[in-house]
Amino acid sequence: MKILLLTPLFPPDTGDPAAYVKELATRLKSHQVTVLMYGYLPESVPHVAIEAIDKRQLMPTRLLKYTSALWRHSRTAELIIINNAPSTELPALLVSFLRPNKMLLCDSDPIATTAARSGLYRIIHQLLKRRCKKTIMLLDGTVYKKPEVLPFTEIDEDIYTKRETWWDNHLNELTNV
Repeated sequence: MKILLLTPLFPPDTGDPAAYVKELATRLKSHQVTVLMYGYLPESVPHVAIEAIDKRQLMPTRLLKYTSALWRHSRTAELIIINNAPSTELPALLVSFLRPNKMLLCDSDPIATTAARSGLYRIIHQLLKRRCKKTIMLLDGTVYKKPEVLPFTEIDEDIYTKRETWWDNHLNELTNV
């Protein structure tokens, strides 16, 4: 399956969406994955194509370039996974009116989720949610994130088992939309 991941952040950027999308792209290795992100000098992920739109450009310019890249990649994508942020949701909404791709909205950024409660972003968010097959909420990042390993402490295998189980279920949910 050809999967396109849209994200506002990707490592070396920090934040919940960055870590989540990198882990997701890594775990979707049996699929053809492309990550479309804002930034420059992104970390590489084996077997994943990454296209970065330079976020140092003026907002209208980078939104236009992102929308153009999304339009180009959506031609062959079988599934588009959108990480919540105005900078990814607006281009996805615009392209969705012209290309009926299967889309999934993933609320992985608590700051963007809070911002989506009011103003113009609320309207964009609600319209996009209606156009997506499914919305997944990932606001509690304690399960999918890598557990912290501290020196001189025993590793809790139960945490790793829960994390792997969560990821298996999550990947199944994503690929069977």
